[in-house]
Order: sequence, then C-alpha cells, then structure tokens
Amino acid sequence: MRILTLAFLAFTTLTACRGDDATNPTVAVVGTYTLQQVNGGPLPFTVQTGDPKIEIISEQLTVAAGGSYTVTTMFRHTTGGVASTNPTTDTGTYTISGTTLAFHDSGGDVGSAMIGTNTLTFQEDGVTLLFVK
Repeated sequence: MRILTLAFLAFTTLTACRGDDATNPTVAVVGTYTLQQVNGGPLPFTVQTGDPKIEIISEQLTVAAGGSYTVTTMFRHTTGGVASTNPTTDTGTYTISGTTLAFHDSGGDVGSAMIGTNTLTFQEDGVTLLFVK
C-alpha cells in the first residue's frame, strides 16, 4: 500500500468514466486494478532521483465490496549502483458518493476519485496515475 500511499500523497484525485451498475456503484468499483501508466508513460516511475534512486515498478489496488481496500506497491531502491526491491502494503476504507470514490488509508491520508469503467485515474500536483481493472 506504500506505492498507493505515495500515489495518494502525491496524486490523490481519481477520474474516470461511469461504472457498470448505475443502481449500485459499489458493484462497478469492486475488483483489482493495476497501475499501468504514470503521466502517460509506462512503469517504472522515478519517485526520487539521486542516491538512493527510488522507483515504483508495480502497484496493485484491490477494492473490496465491504468498503475496504488494499494496495501493494513494489519499489526499487538503487543505492551506490546496487538495486533492491521492497514491497509495501497498506489498507484502508472507501466511500462512494455519486461518481466520486473517497479513500481513507490507515495513516489517515485521504484521496478522492471518480469511478471509471474498468479504470481509475488519479490526478494531482501535475501527476496522473492510470489504474486498469
């Protein structure tokens, strides 16, 4: 969840299309989403340059029907030319209001999103994250 946490901290707004079930938007949102693009480009995405260099190499967001979510991010840390990977996981809850999805992570951070058909797109601070179901 640390990747998503980073994503939330850096880019906490989601935008997308309408869900599949207009009477129950939770049904349309539930599922597993994979981060496909950051700012229109493929992963990895460099979070920090220099030494250590920190990159997001993958991120997966699972949205459950009961109002909870889990996000797992795989980071690559390169220090002194030596690379290592570090997965992080975080959990939280979400609420839906119309076409807006609000995430509340375990650290108290909040991110909001609009629900899309098989996509979630976070936008904030000039960074866009595209998640695909």
